[in-house]
Amino acid sequence: MWKTLPGLPAADFPCILAWNFLEASLSLKHEFPPMRSIRWLAIVPFLALLVGPFFVNKAEPMVLGLPFLLAWIVAWILLTSLIMAVIYAADPVNREHEP
Repeated sequence: MWKTLPGLPAADFPCILAWNFLEASLSLKHEFPPMRSIRWLAIVPFLALLVGPFFVNKAEPMVLGLPFLLAWIVAWILLTSLIMAVIYAADPVNREHEP
């Protein structure tokens, strides 16, 4: 089950484990189509919550009774869940067990 690396004793378990993980992850790249473009969507909420408050730091206008900055943060937390759901649904690895 576990392969050993040439030149390393069998007792070097962490290195063997890392090698097997690397080998398995490299082999997965060929089994599923690449999903590079949709995963970049995950950076949008990060940037919106990190950079956005510098530009929207205003008390007015009020949105649903909340200052604009607080409404911005709450909206992006909800949008983050939606974006992660889209990424999850588009990932072919998650469709592996569908009938």
